[in-house]
Amino acid sequence: MVGTDGHLRILVGSRRKHRGIAYLYRSRDFVNWVRAKHPADTGMWECLDFYPVSLTSKNGLDTSLIGPNVKHVLKVGLDLTRYEYYTVGTYYPQIDEQSTA
Repeated sequence: MVGTDGHLRILVGSRRKHRGIAYLYRSRDFVNWVRAKHPADTGMWECLDFYPVSLTSKNGLDTSLIGPNVKHVLKVGLDLTRYEYYTVGTYYPQIDEQSTA
């Protein structure tokens, strides 16, 4: 995903002390990456998806779209339960965080 600030962003699922964690990284050049300060800490994450959905249209969206009529979906499969989970919220690229409000 490319934000309005020109940074590319990716999520990487990992593990820290037997706990799953998702790290968000950003880059301007696809070579040098900086990890966000606040990783998401849960069970082991697999098959991460993060994408925008429109509040006003049934058509698909460009994956870089951010705006007032857009929410972002974070979908994750948890290894422990073998279930898929979704959260829908507002993504704030300035601080690399998503609220679920």
